Amino acid sequence: MGERTFTDNELNEMGKLTLDLIHEAIDSNEPEKAKGLCKRMHLEFQFMHDLYRDWVTALMTHIYENHGEEDLYQGMRKAVGTYLKSSVALHQKSSFRERVKLMIAGARGHCQPIEVAEDDEKVILKLKCCAGVSLLKDGFYGPPHDFTMITKPHLMTFNMTDFPVYCCHAPIQEELAIEWIGEPVYVSMPAEKMALEGCRCLIYKDPQSIPEAIYERVNKKKAGS
Repeated sequence: MGERTFTDNELNEMGKLTLDLIHEAIDSNEPEKAKGLCKRMHLEFQFMHDLYRDWVTALMTHIYENHGEEDLYQGMRKAVGTYLKSSVALHQKSSFRERVKLMIAGARGHCQPIEVAEDDEKVILKLKCCAGVSLLKDGFYGPPHDFTMITKPHLMTFNMTDFPVYCCHAPIQEELAIEWIGEPVYVSMPAEKMALEGCRCLIYKDPQSIPEAIYERVNKKKAGS
């Protein structure tokens, strides 16, 4: 038998959560080690984020190209509805301040900086390089991956053309929330050329301030209109 490559301590260390190692470094007063582990944890999360980004978009491309837009649309309603239910439940029982903080916490999961602003009627979030932007920027809509661009207007494209397939979740989030509670949890404002720059997300202080056009773009009517 050959010699071992790793010691027992090395094997034990590799098996620990990076978060636990950060806590150990802090408790041991090793700030530089803790900083290095924080960077490592960020890279670990970014890797998994991008893996699932690519995996999901490849599946969406396969469905669209082999089964058509209606199957993709219905499949996305099912998929988005699965995670959106908890967001809608929190939205209904949370204050505006809490809703904004929850939204930003979720957006930080993209591992990218966020611009946050507020005016009299809403808080505005702008993701500088979200998953949809990074896919286009990294060339995934060209060879060898050739992820699909939806060329025809549809409810799941905000009736836009040349819409990156990954981004279809945004219109469907609004559509489902309006069906369930009569209003979107937040409003997505796509870039003029989708995914060439980050979308803006608007969280309104008073749902009645949400323009009627936001409802109409997903074929819904604003209550009272």
